[in-house]
Amino acid sequence: MTSLTAQIKELAYASGFDKVGITAARQPGKSAYLTEWLNRSYHGTMNWMDTHRSKRISIQEFVPGARSVICVACNYNAPDIHSSDPARGKISRYAWGEDYHKIIKKKLKRLLSEIKKYD
Repeated sequence: MTSLTAQIKELAYASGFDKVGITAARQPGKSAYLTEWLNRSYHGTMNWMDTHRSKRISIQEFVPGARSVICVACNYNAPDIHSSDPARGKISRYAWGEDYHKIIKKKLKRLLSEIKKYD
């Protein structure tokens, strides 16, 4: 029988994710680094990062009782269509198409729906 971890990874790939990892839900070893990074205001105008600092440091505060974390990634790479004219500006690739937040959310909902079938 295939392990639950392997099954969830298969479901994630089938949901359209390009990378999948699963790990224990524990405090990351780099929480002091994140704290210092935020204290130095390296997050710029992304104030939500500091507002929810504790949830970034402790998954248990974000999802009480969590035992594992599923981490997924999608490649939104697109061919380079920038002008070679140095007088023209460039637009970051993540901004070329549909908002990646919407794409990821749709795939996450699909994955969650499939995982819930194991409950």
